[in-house]
Amino acid sequence: KGEKVHILTLLRLVVATGILTKEKIIFTLTNQRNPVYKLFENLFKKDKQEKTSKIVSKIIPLLYKIRVHHVEPILEQHRRTLTRKYKQKAVEGDLEDSIIYKEIKKVLKNDTKLEKLIKRNVNYNTEHILPVLIFKIKNLIIKNDGEDKFELNVPKDKLNDFLRTLIEVIYETYVDLKLNGLPTSLTTVVRSKDFYEIGTEAYKTLLRTYNLEETNFVYNNRFLV
Repeated sequence: KGEKVHILTLLRLVVATGILTKEKIIFTLTNQRNPVYKLFENLFKKDKQEKTSKIVSKIIPLLYKIRVHHVEPILEQHRRTLTRKYKQKAVEGDLEDSIIYKEIKKVLKNDTKLEKLIKRNVNYNTEHILPVLIFKIKNLIIKNDGEDKFELNVPKDKLNDFLRTLIEVIYETYVDLKLNGLPTSLTTVVRSKDFYEIGTEAYKTLLRTYNLEETNFVYNNRFLV
């Protein structure tokens, strides 16, 4: 038996592609439950949207595969890297401007407590980071001509490195935002347009580095609900 997956885990990935909404709506739907359910209720109850419904159902496996085979393992691996990095920064006194500096001073001589503090602050929520990644790569989604399925327009032998770079950039910026002090709640920040801009320059650089072409597939198949 396969692992059970909550339907919201799948639907949120589709929302991030922009195939169903205007761009500004994508941001506000981050980590929202009822509005996402409503969006898909409206999609599947209308016959004229049958084409989009079929595309959505076929694009979900690609998005979920990206989550399970790339995003989750890369985030977990990089969490360990960032824990070591920021722990070293704490020891060397390079986190004086962070919001946890006072806490660091209290536990600096206790290695166990220091590591626990750092881990807590470099931790991540996949539901915050993953939508930004999908939003970034949405224009690389293509339909495989030989098969009735979707994939990314990235060479298979380059895909993990390509995604790793983007994921790590988004994750590192996410941690820096938290440590520098947020202007409002984290929930509000991750629903902003500015948050979704994270990784844009890295993405553009990767397109040039790998000589990748974006497509209009998502845009041409959009059906705004």
